[in-house]
Amino acid sequence: MRLWRVNCEYARALDCRRAVLHLWGGTESDRNFAYNASFMDEILDVAEKYEIEVLIENIPCVSLDPLSRWHELEKYDCGFIYDVRFGQLHGQNPDILASPYMKSGRISHMHISDFGGEFRDFSKIRPILHPNEGKVDFPALFSGLRDAGYRGTFTLESPVMSEAGLDLDKLVRTLLWLREQIDSL
Repeated sequence: MRLWRVNCEYARALDCRRAVLHLWGGTESDRNFAYNASFMDEILDVAEKYEIEVLIENIPCVSLDPLSRWHELEKYDCGFIYDVRFGQLHGQNPDILASPYMKSGRISHMHISDFGGEFRDFSKIRPILHPNEGKVDFPALFSGLRDAGYRGTFTLESPVMSEAGLDLDKLVRTLLWLREQIDSL
């Protein structure tokens, strides 16, 4: 909680209005979810003090799955970040798109990247792929976003740094593609 306070203090000083919270993660992932969630009231109180909106990301789970964990957080006044790569990892992209969280606007930000593995193939989380390099059905994704009336924001979460250096051409191509998809909403 001390680190959460410091993060919120810095976020406020930088005039950030949102904070991404990984409420579970690491090697233990969501095995200790109940313990972590027991701090939600305090987490939200601290965030309110600094006028920060808390957004909980659908990061990988080993005990349940991200959508189930979001269901357990329904009673709290927090938003959600939808990471498409982790949605694909858990086979939940269609379910998230059709969820009440998407339709109500509770999902207000998205991380865009791709995933090249099969269901729950944690060995394929890295390297992080650019859109259309893996298995995410992006036409279905953006169709689902249109159907849900999504009006949130996006972050391209796909690196362009390699041992060979910075691939700016790839970054520009991906950002132009993403802009076309967003404009179609």
